[in-house]
Amino acid sequence: MGIIKILSSSHRQKISQFARNVTVEPLLPLYIIASVLTAYAAQNLYLDKACRVNLGYSDEICDALKRKDSNNLTEVEIDVQKVVVNMQKWKIVIQSFIPCLLILFVGSWSDRHGRRKPCMLIPIFGELVSSAGLALNVYFKDLPMEVAGITEALFEGITGGWATMLMGAFSYIADITNENDRTLRIGIANTFFSIGLPIAMGSVGILLRLTGYYGVFLISTTIHLIAFFYALFWIKESSKSQKTVLNKSESSKGTQNIDKATPSSSILPQNQTSNKNFILDFFDPTNPIETFKIVFIRGQRLKISILLFVVILVVGPMHGEQAVMYLYTRLKFNWNEIDYSVYFTFSTLITMCGTITTIFVLSTVLKINDALIGAIGSLSKIMASFIYAFAVTSLQFYFGPVVEFIHYASFIAMRSIASKIVGVDERVSFYGCNNKFIVNEPFSSQNLIESFNKFSF
Repeated sequence: MGIIKILSSSHRQKISQFARNVTVEPLLPLYIIASVLTAYAAQNLYLDKACRVNLGYSDEICDALKRKDSNNLTEVEIDVQKVVVNMQKWKIVIQSFIPCLLILFVGSWSDRHGRRKPCMLIPIFGELVSSAGLALNVYFKDLPMEVAGITEALFEGITGGWATMLMGAFSYIADITNENDRTLRIGIANTFFSIGLPIAMGSVGILLRLTGYYGVFLISTTIHLIAFFYALFWIKESSKSQKTVLNKSESSKGTQNIDKATPSSSILPQNQTSNKNFILDFFDPTNPIETFKIVFIRGQRLKISILLFVVILVVGPMHGEQAVMYLYTRLKFNWNEIDYSVYFTFSTLITMCGTITTIFVLSTVLKINDALIGAIGSLSKIMASFIYAFAVTSLQFYFGPVVEFIHYASFIAMRSIASKIVGVDERVSFYGCNNKFIVNEPFSSQNLIESFNKFSF
């Protein structure tokens, strides 16, 4: 009995320690599940609205097109996709341009005040409002496709979107871990993030069939609410980042009372907010300058510049591919939403296996350099792109994810390298500058690929 009690006590301590160390990890799958459910249902809603409202086809034709139960509607499918592609071009401007501006201010503000939680909470709230707004677009059947597009893009754009969310999450992880464990911890967070993808994509097609648009948007809104309250009440501000802010503030004033502060519970350093309005502070025109200063850190400017250039090469093709993949498979292989859900779930599970391999084999066991891991991941993506382009059957198309199973290593490597070459008080500024390239890249790459897709009809 004594041994059992000792083991039980030991297990309780391990569970308690594990629970204390869990921070943003559960938030990431919740966010991605809700976001993917909304985005995927919205894409089907666009096709539906374009068919019924914009082009004025009959319910019989649009219902058949929605079910993909006829091969005699190719011309209708092409007409509908052309309308959707044209809308996607200006929608991506809203989704990219506004966050691109906001990130310039968010990064500097977060670093100066040691605040990471707002970077996670505000985008979740924006996605929540977007999901509810899309449900209203379903209710008002005569509203054209463009209104639904604005509803999805605007609220996501003005709250920073996924780029701001991930900026806050990975900056928070970098704050609370040491340099030796950072690659592992970032990889684990990426794995949690990836877990949400197969769950969302594996269920969204079935949910659309069973519950319709209302059911999917209601589920998405509920998950966003859970994520919002989890982040609000469970995640505590990083004491390390706030202590750095206070140390710098106190040093500039020549005081030695740093230890008396309580960073984890403070909202903002008093000396920085007492005489300054929040709006004026946040939109201070010097903030973008501070954000871009990170590129010109002496001794690191070459590494950072190369890293930002790599972001363009890695992220651009990925966003462009995702923008047209669903439409491409509908036309090429006559897939419906369930067919694509099955494929995307398979693809994501393969990617998760590659991510785990990256974390525990390449990085932890073999100790391979982060840059080499990124190069291996990029090479696998290049090889898979040829398979996607020239596949003539669904089975051949399924080989693409197998070939690129380790491609997500590129993202893990980039984030790990970045966290090791910038300081705590400059971390979000770098991620802000980095994410400026990320959110700006879809504007060019997605429009370019969608234009090629349009002319290929």
